[in-house]
Amino acid sequence: MASLHGRPRLGALALLVLTTAPGAAPAETPERAALAQGRAGALDTIRIPVPVPVPVPARRPGAPPPDEAELQEWREARADFLARARLAALPPPGQARGVVFDAPIVPPVPQVARRPGPTFIMPFENGHVSSMFNRGRVHPAIDLAGRLGSPVMATSNTQVVTFAGWYGGYGNAVITRDAQGRVHLYGHLSAVNTKPGSMLAQGDRLGALGSTGFSTGPHVHYEVKDASGRHIDPATLLFPGRVVTAGFTWTDVRLRPEAFAANSNP
Repeated sequence: MASLHGRPRLGALALLVLTTAPGAAPAETPERAALAQGRAGALDTIRIPVPVPVPVPARRPGAPPPDEAELQEWREARADFLARARLAALPPPGQARGVVFDAPIVPPVPQVARRPGPTFIMPFENGHVSSMFNRGRVHPAIDLAGRLGSPVMATSNTQVVTFAGWYGGYGNAVITRDAQGRVHLYGHLSAVNTKPGSMLAQGDRLGALGSTGFSTGPHVHYEVKDASGRHIDPATLLFPGRVVTAGFTWTDVRLRPEAFAANSNP
């Protein structure tokens, strides 16, 4: 490059100013052409994440101000410098790194607060309690009557199937173990829709309501044992904190207060 007022000029990167003086538009360069082509869509919205210092050429005190030719050279050098800086800041394809993109701030949409789901649900829809736990006879389970063929579902989360098939007087049955070590038995099914080793989430179908084995009508024999093998009254799991007797009816597997209110009417 030529000299400025008889002094050797600095390199292109040194002949840069922070502001652009009025005048002719900067000349086209390969770097600036790259900005305008191919990646222009991304560059329209890109900014350098940190301020880029643009060197200013040193001038002796009292030296005359630069003329228009010098100013034009500075504008061109500054444009080239910023073009290279922006290109260097672009991440490789498919990888964001070292670049901040300007985008409109979209506030999050408020979500309605939801109560946690019940720990236990009923094993099927539209049924009634036909027999309670050890009420008037040795019966370590609860019988839940319903429509023949209704889908029967896992009552709680994380139940691993340990048995699925014919189980003597229980007819077609599915036995599971949950994360707390409790063992669940669903008996008298008309069909079994799972197999040993399957992991059931709450509400997953495991069979169909039936009357197989020693049964007098379509119902699910629901029996639960704790981790030590002792029987648990299933009503304490299905109806926690509620007093329920034979004849209690429900429609939805997730019991609502309205269901208990309806069953309390004379």
